[in-house]
Amino acid sequence: MPFEWNQVGTSFSVMWLYNYMAGGLFPPDEAEVKGKSFAEVTDIGVKRIHDANGGLGIPYSFLMWHWGMVCVFLGLYSTVFYLTTPIGDEFPWLTFVQKLIVWFYMWESL
Repeated sequence: MPFEWNQVGTSFSVMWLYNYMAGGLFPPDEAEVKGKSFAEVTDIGVKRIHDANGGLGIPYSFLMWHWGMVCVFLGLYSTVFYLTTPIGDEFPWLTFVQKLIVWFYMWESL
């Protein structure tokens, strides 16, 4: 399904995010790995991950969620930083980094 710019914003359905994979193969059949050693099973898994037609297989919905949360984090952090930090002639880089570290730890603890 090619992307069509004239269709942008015409539907509120986001279910397509669950359908398309950014690479990915289904797990191997049980017969392919049954009775093999751990090293052989590992080799099968590595071949599947590095397959040019497959890959890790992360659904777009996960990628969109991740990058959406990155944008939310940056937006909230920037807003709080500029509202709580007096900025003089020079940009307060040390304060910027210190608040970024605290904010990131707080964000990750959620």
